[in-house]
Amino acid sequence: MGEESWRKERTPLEQLAGILSYFSLIPFVALSMMGYFKAGVISAIAVALVFAVIASKFGNLKTIDVVFPCFFAGCGISLLFPLASIILEEYIGSLLWGALALMAFISLIIRNPFTLQHAKEQVIEAVWDTPAFISVNYVLTWIFASVFAINAVISAMWGFYSLAMHVICLALLFVAIAFTKVLPKYYVPYYMRKYGEKARPKDLSKLPMKLIFEGMVAGFNAEEAKGWNTIIQYNITGEGGGKFYVEIKDQKCELFEGEAIDPKLIITVSREDWVAIAEGKLEGQKAFMGGRMKAEGDINDLLRMQEVFG
Repeated sequence: MGEESWRKERTPLEQLAGILSYFSLIPFVALSMMGYFKAGVISAIAVALVFAVIASKFGNLKTIDVVFPCFFAGCGISLLFPLASIILEEYIGSLLWGALALMAFISLIIRNPFTLQHAKEQVIEAVWDTPAFISVNYVLTWIFASVFAINAVISAMWGFYSLAMHVICLALLFVAIAFTKVLPKYYVPYYMRKYGEKARPKDLSKLPMKLIFEGMVAGFNAEEAKGWNTIIQYNITGEGGGKFYVEIKDQKCELFEGEAIDPKLIITVSREDWVAIAEGKLEGQKAFMGGRMKAEGDINDLLRMQEVFG
């Protein structure tokens, strides 16, 4: 699905606030690697608290914004005890990754995957309750939970002061982050094709019209489209409408915004009625027979649409 349809407009400052807490690790790792472990922990407590306050001011305080200051505050208390301080310095990398893994797994257990909090900052509210959006965040949270757990084991085996350990752990983390950029593009259409009607949002009226069409195209049944090559123009009238067309060729379907040069079928319908058709509350054939939807061109394409797009 096209990201431009559901991406939320955010200022650079809002984007920075969304990932600010992670930067509390920079002074901690830098000072610790230079031999100033206690100073690193103290600086991390201060920086994590400041960043959590900044995040809350932007209204996007997330679980991870709380985890970092709490974790380093616990580390600060441990420094007061000599034996705990020695163990902490040796295994703090493993403890940190373990804390993040625990956070991720708990969020899955309580059915509130932590990546949802990050994703909701980046997409329009209309898609928050869509089954595909929720499902992809379960998958992403499982990926992060697995990476955090693997990194905890690697850190325990190699020790905090191993440069190779930090390189491998960061590489695995970047792989997980890369999945957040790539996976939704492929997973959402797959989910919609697999689950069909069950993947449809309960309320389509709040979605941008382009996103509704992208959902329709995602449910394209290539098997039913054998031997069917056509271009269909959709003119959606009323507020929030628009003009779109699909090109079906060689069992593939592409969506375009605007007017087609030579469409085989032109469908004109109000946004309200098109949403009702998409939600299954209004049959396309009844809308056509009742004059609520107009069709110009090859009517056979109109009849075949229902088979191909469901």
